[in-house]
Amino acid sequence: MNLKNFSFDKVFKFRHKNNSKKVVTLNHSKIKIMLKKFFIVFIPLFIILLISLYFISPLSKISSIKIIGNENISNQYIKNKSGIHLGDSIFKIIGKNKTLNSKLTDDNLQIKDANFKLFDINKLKIYIKQYQIIGYNSDKNNRAYPILASGKELNTPIDNPNTDKLPYLVNFKNDNQRKYIVKEMNKLPSYIKNNIRVISFYPTDVFPDGLHIYMRDGNKVYVLISNFKKKMPYYHSIASKLKVKSIINLEVGAYSYSQNGK
Repeated sequence: MNLKNFSFDKVFKFRHKNNSKKVVTLNHSKIKIMLKKFFIVFIPLFIILLISLYFISPLSKISSIKIIGNENISNQYIKNKSGIHLGDSIFKIIGKNKTLNSKLTDDNLQIKDANFKLFDINKLKIYIKQYQIIGYNSDKNNRAYPILASGKELNTPIDNPNTDKLPYLVNFKNDNQRKYIVKEMNKLPSYIKNNIRVISFYPTDVFPDGLHIYMRDGNKVYVLISNFKKKMPYYHSIASKLKVKSIINLEVGAYSYSQNGK
């Protein structure tokens, strides 16, 4: 080893340089660990803070309620039955459409379907589909009880039934039979359906499912529930050939005779 060329300054400089690099590397590692710990703690706290602020802000509350399609049912009734009011949390709506729908449809025979939708974050629209009134039943006091397209009858009479356009369906003891007639009547061409004034259940020993149908044009039809679907569509072609007000018997075959006698 040549001591003449040996320099302690070079040794110290080399060691100092290496130690500086180690210090810098250690500092960077510590900063990264500290930042990682900071974000692990801070980000969840920040998210919780944002959620808390949202829950207490007006954005999380229902700001308006619009009800669409409720022709015969009041807005207040729908709000009360659904339990949804202005200022309620939007989380009473989100994911609860099926439950809210059942609250309305199970309680009111007229409501076929109810759909709850949020718009613009916190504005609610409730879309109502109703069963249309297709006719009436009457009691011994001649009060009119609406019959719906579902075949069900409302238990509250109405004061001004639209009997100029809608028929009476009377004397039915079996709801399933009435539902069937309602269903098939709605399939008839409008010029036949709108001509029906009264459908009366009229069972006999020979025909236990007999019907007497009184038409607005003055004719009368005898038909059976079991062949109503098949034979009523032929009413118009038969009636158009008649010269006087007649009884059209469709119970077995098809023939007609004057109401004043055969």
